[in-house]
Amino acid sequence: MSDVNDSVAKLEAIRKVLMKQSIFFCAGWFLFVISWIGLNYAMDHTSSTPAVIGLIGWGIIGFPKIWRLVLSGWGAAFKADYEVVTTYGDGSKTSDGGWESMQTNMIVKGIQILVLLIIGAFITMLHMIFLTFKYLFLYRKTTPKPAFIQSGLFIMVINVAVFIGSFVVGAVIQKIAML
Repeated sequence: MSDVNDSVAKLEAIRKVLMKQSIFFCAGWFLFVISWIGLNYAMDHTSSTPAVIGLIGWGIIGFPKIWRLVLSGWGAAFKADYEVVTTYGDGSKTSDGGWESMQTNMIVKGIQILVLLIIGAFITMLHMIFLTFKYLFLYRKTTPKPAFIQSGLFIMVINVAVFIGSFVVGAVIQKIAML
């Protein structure tokens, strides 16, 4: 009986994580596809608005991963790892107080965030696929099956609907722009 209770608790934890990531995925994917397919044709080709909206959408998809990196690392970036001490010929010493180390840490943290912005959406999508399979496996293990609307299956159906629906809405915007 304890194994079933553990499975139900794991199932609920996976559902919560999947729900949070699905919200960001749905909002970000919709913006990304609408800007990519629809707005490129609806606006004049000199406007950078579709590209900016697409980047914002892409960033929203990867936001949970980026936010975790931001929260975990900025405190360490403001602390000096080392201190540059210069000793002169007359025996006097000067120190930068760790400023060089903090600059290096901030540059590295900025590069990490930019890289994660580029690949964060892919990581989020792969993580959602992994969570979906894990959820389906645990869902089959539990005997008292919850209602469809409360289950993670509802989240998966909504994700697929937004994924496909974004292309449809983008195509409609493109068709209207061509008229």
